[in-house]
Amino acid sequence: MTVFPVSTVLMATGFGLILIGLAGVLLHRNVLRMIIGFGLMDSGVAIVLVATGYVTGGTAPIIDADLSAGDATARVVDPVPSALTVTAIVIGLAVTAVMLAYAIRLYRTHGTLDIRALRDSRG
Repeated sequence: MTVFPVSTVLMATGFGLILIGLAGVLLHRNVLRMIIGFGLMDSGVAIVLVATGYVTGGTAPIIDADLSAGDATARVVDPVPSALTVTAIVIGLAVTAVMLAYAIRLYRTHGTLDIRALRDSRG
């Protein structure tokens, strides 16, 4: 039995979510399903960002008696991808809220969330 490293599983999961979300955005004509697709892509990007900073058996980036400066490059987990992930999650939440507000406005104005009906009404 082959055991894959955690970073490989995280990368595969993240890219899988990105592809599923992209398919949801491109294949569906309902605005809410498209918003869910964007949310899946956002989650996939966050998982990929976390996976890039993962180090097997890694430790916090604090150099002390337990961790020498020479050992740090091989054993320390990079904190930058984690910080970027938190930022991406907050931005994704804000963008999702704006998209949902826009969807509510579209439904109140046109009575449907189908993109084809919205496209026909711009005349």
